[in-house]
Amino acid sequence: IGVSVLLILSAVWYRSTIRDLAEAESEENRESKAPFFSRYPRFAVFLFGMAFLCVSHGLLCNFMFQIMTSRGAGAMEQGIATSISSLVELPIMFGFPFMLKKLRCDKWVRIAGFCMLLKPLLILLANAPGGIYLAQATQSIGYGLWVIGSVNYAERVVDQGESIRAQSYHGSVTTASTVVALSIGGVIIEHLGVQTMLAVSLTCSLLG
Repeated sequence: IGVSVLLILSAVWYRSTIRDLAEAESEENRESKAPFFSRYPRFAVFLFGMAFLCVSHGLLCNFMFQIMTSRGAGAMEQGIATSISSLVELPIMFGFPFMLKKLRCDKWVRIAGFCMLLKPLLILLANAPGGIYLAQATQSIGYGLWVIGSVNYAERVVDQGESIRAQSYHGSVTTASTVVALSIGGVIIEHLGVQTMLAVSLTCSLLG
């Protein structure tokens, strides 16, 4: 409850900080007749690839218990694996401003996209919980870097006054991809098994 209250207060505070940005949208952008994706076609391609990456990640995260049981493990090992993936993201997220001084945001997004291949690949090859723990540790340079890098990229790649719309598309694709992963993951496991689901996750990451 306490965290939820903080989230509400943060959302209200964030809205007040972006109000001036929204009002500062240029008259040129406001009067533009061209659709958003006609002006930013590469951003549309980015969202397309992002959808596959998020489906890949969603399949792994939401069905980790089934993955663990297929390796002879259980709920305890699932908890350890999940905690590893959460903890390794923190240094990347806190250190991202420093990382931007070394490379541009779009470079980090590309690196994160390629590194998201590691997790499904290593889990697919793992025969024991230890291999899955190793795969979960790669989330620091994969999805952890992707989360913060892609949001920052969505803000930077468009003109002033358009970042809110770009980030809305970003959030919508993330949510829709999660729903797709939840919808198909269980079906694949039920009829084709965990290994096939992992292969689908790897394929989606490759496409992304």
